[in-house]
Amino acid sequence: VFSIFAVITRRERSIDMLPTLVVGAVLTGAISLVVSWPELHLGSSDVLLCFIWGGIVSGLLGNWLFIKAIRHLAAAEITLLMLTEFVLGPLWVLFFIGEVPGSFTILGGILVLGAVGARAAWDLRRSA
Repeated sequence: VFSIFAVITRRERSIDMLPTLVVGAVLTGAISLVVSWPELHLGSSDVLLCFIWGGIVSGLLGNWLFIKAIRHLAAAEITLLMLTEFVLGPLWVLFFIGEVPGSFTILGGILVLGAVGARAAWDLRRSA
């Protein structure tokens, strides 16, 4: 679904896709709330952190930058670039919580970063 979003956003460059992002986030949040309601035990500080990190930092800032960048990059390139968010996630957990990622997590991250780096190097070499 993420790849489809990237392709549609790339193809329809003249349309502001930020409202679609907001609608998708609200639908995802509502479905998650309904599914997890019986076991959901969040304090007010947890709700605030979820709003700040999920709603503002990742949701608004990260995805807004994604929508702006995709107008200038190919869908395949932007999809690989966005995968770095998932690659760097375990590093943030390591730095802030101390949880050590497993060897397959590290290997997967190296593969994704290697693909992004190889594509960037290829494009730089080709344009030079």
